[in-house]
Parts: sequence; C-alpha cells; structure tokens
Amino acid sequence: MSPRIFTVLATLGALWLASASVAQEKTDKLPAADLTKIDRTIVKEPIYRSKSPRYCLLVFGASAKTRLWLVLDDDVLHVDPNGRGNLGPNQA
Repeated sequence: MSPRIFTVLATLGALWLASASVAQEKTDKLPAADLTKIDRTIVKEPIYRSKSPRYCLLVFGASAKTRLWLVLDDDVLHVDPNGRGNLGPNQA
C-alpha cells in the first residue's frame, strides 16, 4: 500500500473516531441501523487496472443515510465524494 493511500485511510479513520466520540452521547438512545438492508448500489465505476479491486462502504449516522464508497485499485484510491455512488471520471 502506498504511503499516500495509507495517509488518506488513516485520516478517514481519525475523522470517524472523532465524530463517533462526539456523537456517542447523542445516539446512545437511538436504535442502530440494520446494515444488512443498506443500498449498496454503485451507479458508475471507472475502468479498473487490477482484476480484483477492494471495495469499502462507509456509512454515517444512526440511520446510515450518508454513504461513501471507497475502492482501492492497485495503488489508486477511488472515492465517491458526494455519496451518490458515482466513482466514474465525471463525478458531477
């Protein structure tokens, strides 16, 4: 794994931990989302260089309404910046 991808993943993990600790007090009484029922559709994907890209779906919030796809393709990290499931070259 390249150092740049490791830095991005470490930053995302740190942000998640910070938001989780702040939000923990507010969500103690809320039921957790059923992660087996989350829509996992990727609308548009780029042409991958590797034969087996690695997928990661991050979900945020008690109801997991905010979703963010990450796909690691060799040393390239594709990110869905707006949560719409668009990993393609034109992410508008």
